[in-house]
Formats: sequence, C-alpha cells, structure tokens
Amino acid sequence: MLNYELFYGVSMAIGNVTTINSAVFRVGDQLGGRYQIEEIKRGNMGIVYLCVDQSTQQPVALKTFDSRYFCSDRCRLAFLKEASTWIQLERHPNIVQAYSLQQLDSQPYLLLERIQSPHYRGSTLKDLIFSEPLSVRRMIQIGVHICDGMIHALSKFPGLVHRDLKSENILAGSDGLPKISDFGMTLEKEPDPSAAGSGIQRNGTLDLTLMAQRMTGTPAFASPEQCLSLSLDTRSDIYSFGCILYHMAVKRMPFHRDSIEKTILAQMFEAPVPPQDLNGQIPRNYSDLILTCLEKRPENRFDSFSSLRQELIYLYEVLFGGKPVSLRAGLPLRVEDYVERAQSFAFIHQYVHAQSELHKALQANPRRADVFYHLSKISFQQRQFERALSESEKALTVMPHDPQLHLLRGRIYRALSRTGEAEQAYQQAIQLDPTQTATYTELVCLLIDRKDYLSAERVIRDALFYCGEEGSLYLLLAEVQEHKGKFHEQYQSLEKAAALLPKHVGCLLTLAELSSRFHRYSNALAWAFKALRATPRTFQEWHRLGRVFRQLNDLRLAAEAWSRAAALGQGDADFYLELATLYWNLREYDEAWTYALEAERLGADGHHLKAKIQSQRRHSRV
Repeated sequence: MLNYELFYGVSMAIGNVTTINSAVFRVGDQLGGRYQIEEIKRGNMGIVYLCVDQSTQQPVALKTFDSRYFCSDRCRLAFLKEASTWIQLERHPNIVQAYSLQQLDSQPYLLLERIQSPHYRGSTLKDLIFSEPLSVRRMIQIGVHICDGMIHALSKFPGLVHRDLKSENILAGSDGLPKISDFGMTLEKEPDPSAAGSGIQRNGTLDLTLMAQRMTGTPAFASPEQCLSLSLDTRSDIYSFGCILYHMAVKRMPFHRDSIEKTILAQMFEAPVPPQDLNGQIPRNYSDLILTCLEKRPENRFDSFSSLRQELIYLYEVLFGGKPVSLRAGLPLRVEDYVERAQSFAFIHQYVHAQSELHKALQANPRRADVFYHLSKISFQQRQFERALSESEKALTVMPHDPQLHLLRGRIYRALSRTGEAEQAYQQAIQLDPTQTATYTELVCLLIDRKDYLSAERVIRDALFYCGEEGSLYLLLAEVQEHKGKFHEQYQSLEKAAALLPKHVGCLLTLAELSSRFHRYSNALAWAFKALRATPRTFQEWHRLGRVFRQLNDLRLAAEAWSRAAALGQGDADFYLELATLYWNLREYDEAWTYALEAERLGADGHHLKAKIQSQRRHSRV
C-alpha cells in the first residue's frame, strides 16, 4: 500500500528532522507498525534492520543512521546522498535494490532488498568465501557479475566511484547471485586536485596517523591513491575489486596487517604475493589478471570495468569453454516502482526527479490516472497551487472516494484562499474516513483562522470521539479554549495532552505559565522542571523556560536557560539587555558585561548598565 502522506509536511525533509527516535529497537519489535525485526546489523554509524514486511510477508532490509549521528548535518547529508544515489540506480540483478525512502517512527529509513543466504555465517561474499570452497570457474563468474553491476551503476552516474568495494559489501543470496551494496560513500565528481592529499606529510615523511584519519573506505581494500586522499576515478574501484578477487582466490587479503597504518603502507609500497603461489589451483593467467588490478599506479591497471569484464569472459572461455552468465541489462520497473521512487525523491525535496518518475509511470500505463494524485502533491509542495488543483481534478475522475485526495484538495483550496471550498473538501474527507486525525486538524486550523471557535471546538470533540484520545487534539482544544478565554479549561486540556505527550516542551511550558498565572507556584515549578527534562531545543522554548524561572524568582535557573537561548544566536537587543541585567543581579559581572556588549552591538541603549557593570568589575579586581 502506497504511503500517500509521505509527500506532505515540512518535517518530512531529512534536513528538517528535529525529532529523532532514540528508542533502541530489538529483535521482535515492529518498525512503523509494519516491519517485524528479525535481525539487527550495526556498523560504525549505521544500523540495518533485517525485517519481514507484515503487509506482504516479504523480506526487506531497513537502513538508517544511528540516531546519535542525525544531530550532525554532515551525517544527514551523507544519508540523503546515499539514498538518492542508490534509488536512482534503478533495478539491476547485480545491485541490491533500493525501493524507497520512508519515515518511520520519526526517523528516515532506506527500504532495501533483503538478501537471504542459506549459510549460517551470513549473506556477504566474505561469508560465502569461508562457508564453502569456491572453484575458479565460480570465482570468475562472480567477478563478471560484479563488473556487470558496476557497469550499470556507471551508466546511471558516469564518473561514479564506489570507494568501499569489499567482500562484505557484496551480498550473495540463496541463488548465489552477487549484488553490490552500500553506496554510502559514492563519489560522482573528483575533489579539487590542488587540495587533495595536502597536509599528510610531516618533516618530509608521510604522517600515517593523519592519513588514517582522513581516508575514506576500508584500508584493507583501499587503493594507494585512496590512502593518500588523492583524486579518484574508476581505477581506484578496480584496485578494490582486485582485492576482492584476491580474497576469493586465497581466503586472505593481499595487504592486511595488524594496524591501519601498516596496512596503508603495504597498500602503497608492498608487492602482493601472486595468488598462484598461495593456491596452486589458481591458473597463472587468472593470477596475472588479479595482479594487474592491484598495480600501484592507476595507469597500469585496467582502465574500466568494461575492459576488465571482457578479459574475465575471455579467460573463462579459455579455461572452461563457453561463456559465463552476464547480466548487462537492468530490469524493467513497474508503475508502483516509479511511484515509490517519486515518493522518495519528494521526501528529500528533489521534485524534478520525483516528477520525472511519475511521468515515466504514466508512460508505462497511461490509464493509471491516480498518478496525478502524486503529481498534485508535488505541485502543492512547490507552491504551484493552480497546477496542483488541475492535477487533483484529473485524479478525482478515478479516485472520487479517496479521503486522502479530498484532504489534499482542501489544502490546495486553503492555499488559494478559497476557504469555503476548502471546508467542503475537508468535510468530504471526514465523511469518507472519520478516523483520520490529520483531516480534523486541518479543518480546525481553518476554523481558528476564521475565528469560528465554537465550530472548531465541536470538530475537535468529534475527532476525539472517532479518533480516540490523542495529544495533538488536546493541544488544539487548548488553543481554541485560550482564544475563548477559558483558561481553566485550557489548563485541563493541556494536562491531558501532557499525559499523552510527556516530552512536548511547548505544552509543559504553557502549563507552567498558566500555573504561575493562577498563583500555583509549586505546580509551575514542577511543570518547568518537566520541560527542562524534556530538553528544549529552540530559542523560543529556552526563552520561555527562563521567563518562567524568573517569575518564580529562581534567577540562577533563569540565567542558565537564557544562556542556552543566547547560544542559539537568535535573540534581539532587548533580550541580551535583559540577560545582562539578570547576571548583574546575580553579581556575575563578567557574564553581564559580555551580554551587555552584545545588546549594544544589536542597537540597545545599555550605557547606564555598562557603566554599573564596569564599576563593579574594577572594584572586584582591587
């Protein structure tokens, strides 16, 4: 079933994800209420959940970053890039397919083909190497398949460099067909050659520690130029591919040493022992092919995976007669595949790619007019509201009873300031499905804008009846009651919301503010501490928390909260002047001086306060 709601909402963009699920999932848990976890694989920063899709009973894999790393812009962008690249590779039998990018439990996941192996060790090529003996025939066949996968990837992204080809990133299922995985470090354009490799020498010698810190990829499979952080091209991947062939041939790496630094030195300067010398079953011409891949200078290796593939096929014919199986062509996509890919690109705001995929879906099946629903959503996100309305009308001809379509049309009408038609569309969506909270929320917001608070409250009561008690609905009810001046009823609604949403900082702060207004100071302090434990994130939240503590005469906590707000760099002149005064009252004059200067820089008249602070600072130094 397609996830229509994936298109909508600013919070769906990876770069804007602010609430990351920090829960630790275990085997047996369900992700998104749909994917049953059977096994968990953890890397340095990433996690892969091996699951069964409960709606289709199909095995799938879900990849994401460990939630700790989503605080890093670099990590979020790396995940976005990996997802975009992998999805655009489409379908090929020698590449692990990426189906879509989804948001589950407030965190983005890349939905992947799951490769299942009969071997107890696992499904990687490394597991296969140590699970059963590999004949030379099969080694060469596997090599041809890997070349086919890389040739397909390069046809989609000319100049692509995988940068982490290794035995553990080649998966092999029960059919034995190898599939390339992990496109998280792919490189499409070379870095600036003038900057590459700089700063890795000290006193005229290589600084191996710095090299190890800077290089990307796995040292045991990395080319010499990759170890030096130089510009890379396909020949770097061919070197890594040579390490894979070597690994299959002799069950060990050509340059694996007992430290990263020693491994890097070996990759750069040592000659590999010929595979034939370590395994007498390896023919010399195959051993020589592997050594050509492992040449230190890129120009001495094969220049492309196509030429390498041709050489492997020729070698197979010479040794065994006939031709190996080669799967050069990609697999055709279904309409559902195009739609899922479009959803993924819309998720990361790549709207041009998303629209292109949907037009391909229409070319594949012009009768699939529901595709216009998805086009309409993308146009809506691009703020092309008239076009979105036109596309939604085409969808309406085949989806007249779809509540999600009527919800979308309500949003479009509202954006066009056609509020009467928006209300009708929302009401139609509710009639078709009275259990969707989002529709009630949209309708209530429209009624609040029109100051029709009586109708808004009635709609929320209906939503609570049909959808059950949800914290978001009580928050809306509290907002309506605030507009109506019913502050005690607002407090009661917020209490219910806080019970359902115990980490909602805004709700907890409003309860603290109302408690203070009602002179219930112990309650106000309790709510303020709950807000503090819920970890405010925005300037506004820290500022409100500080104001509550100040009203409760806890100047120390007020100053600490406002200092956290100041660290976000969003305060105006009055805020910094108020903060400087607060530290003056706490007799912390250096802090007061710093914030007084910032207030003056932003245009505040803080001359009198500065003079007092400076006097006290001089006095304290005497």
